Amino acid sequence: KEAVVKFGSSSPQIAQPATHDPIEEETTQEALTKVTAWNTSAKEQLDPDKSTLLYVEDNADLREYMHDLLSGAFNLFFAVDGVDGLEKARELQPDLVISDQMMPRMKGSQMLQELRTEKRFEQTPFILLTAEGRRESRLAGLQLGVDDYINKPFDEAELLARIHNLLSARRNATALAQAVGELEAINHHLTEEQKSARQKQLSGQTNELEGDERFDLQLFCRSSDILCGDSYSLHKTRDGGALIYVIDGMGHGILPSLTVFAVAASIRRHVGQVDSLVELMPPFLEAVRPALAEEEQLSYALFWLSPDLKNIDYAIGGLYPPLVQDGTQIHHLKANNFPLMNFTPQLSVSTLPTPDFKKLLIYTDGLVEDSVFEMGHSQIEEMLDRPKLDRLLAQMENHQLEDDVTVIHLLKRP
Repeated sequence: KEAVVKFGSSSPQIAQPATHDPIEEETTQEALTKVTAWNTSAKEQLDPDKSTLLYVEDNADLREYMHDLLSGAFNLFFAVDGVDGLEKARELQPDLVISDQMMPRMKGSQMLQELRTEKRFEQTPFILLTAEGRRESRLAGLQLGVDDYINKPFDEAELLARIHNLLSARRNATALAQAVGELEAINHHLTEEQKSARQKQLSGQTNELEGDERFDLQLFCRSSDILCGDSYSLHKTRDGGALIYVIDGMGHGILPSLTVFAVAASIRRHVGQVDSLVELMPPFLEAVRPALAEEEQLSYALFWLSPDLKNIDYAIGGLYPPLVQDGTQIHHLKANNFPLMNFTPQLSVSTLPTPDFKKLLIYTDGLVEDSVFEMGHSQIEEMLDRPKLDRLLAQMENHQLEDDVTVIHLLKRP
């Protein structure tokens, strides 16, 4: 112990004790009785609105002084040395621990080292009171997890300020951790909800041409996130032809995924009731317009293939030009409409004669605009070749896409 401990101008001076056995001298039965009485009283009068402090000190006079200084503002408990401090900390789980360094049986830094091995005390603020001003001692304590050092003699106001600062930081950290935990729980819930929504979205994608001996199909639809703003379907028409479409909602996330789901449901509901793309347009528009939010756009490409594949009717708006190979000629079908909006009055339908139909390639902008693949005009034409397309799509399968990608490659079998 140091010879004299000065707390402030109004605080008593503590005279240097004579040479003695610390346990016998400092931890007298009278002192222990007083500590027990203080702790019992603190438990009986525990105030949930006050922070709980544990003060670990083997000097009876210092305990008396701290009791007078702190017991009115905090739920204050005492321990008489490091071993007792460990026991009290585990029992009370205080908001902050103040401990002397030099004590019998266990030093303050040793007690801290023990506490920091337990998860519940990893973030508990710890103030070490010490007469050791050496840099090495302070550094060793900081490495063990001491939050603050106060050298003896210390000022009352400084001690109180440091206590309040550490408690405030602890409350803020606890509140932040709680908020983070709540956000993580919300995020987990939303993620699971989106996964369920994605499964429902996938169930709305129809491929009625699977197994059709006229065609060899390659379908690829992959989202850049959980939900997808793209959708597609392939339907058989009443006359034996086919309706093939790809739609691309604006943006990412819940809104475009809901939009394309509603549009797909509308097309599925009406395709069996009409005999041409021209007949499909009015009920299709009537159902789609209310599904679009203000200023929301929907890109699309719809193709109605005649049963003999000699003609293709189409309506395109907002997508990159789909490709049709007729014999040796490759047609880039440019948009004949604007993207759909909630005020779109009507859609135009164009017809492409295809006396020697070979292939159809429809794709969304995610295929072209990904910065890794950088597909240009000539590369898109190369995707009419099935092996090249397969190699590209295999690479995309293992790549974090920047946008949703949908590709339909329809090849007429000989």
